[in-house]
Amino acid sequence: MEGLGFMVLEPVCCGMPVITTDAPPMNEYVRQPEMLARSSFLKQKSFAYKAASIKHAFLTPPKVSSLAKRIDWCSQNDLSDISKQNRSWALSQHDRQRIRPSWAHALKVLG
Repeated sequence: MEGLGFMVLEPVCCGMPVITTDAPPMNEYVRQPEMLARSSFLKQKSFAYKAASIKHAFLTPPKVSSLAKRIDWCSQNDLSDISKQNRSWALSQHDRQRIRPSWAHALKVLG
């Protein structure tokens, strides 16, 4: 519930196949539909809603049946292509040459 999806982004960037919910921001980093579990929308407000007054921070846990199907799918399929896709995406998105201009711009604006 940190609101950024880093717990999904970090293993994806390392090339790990990641199962997550189909709710943002977690689903923004997992591009394989086989790895997205449907979520349950709870009307219960999350800690982020209560503590930081983030109005859209509702709990969206995965549906158990959908999560079980994703795990079962993973147990029956070779995940090496997903792993390669994830690592390749990470290298293309976070390559030093690609992000250098945006960091230089941000530092110039702040400096």
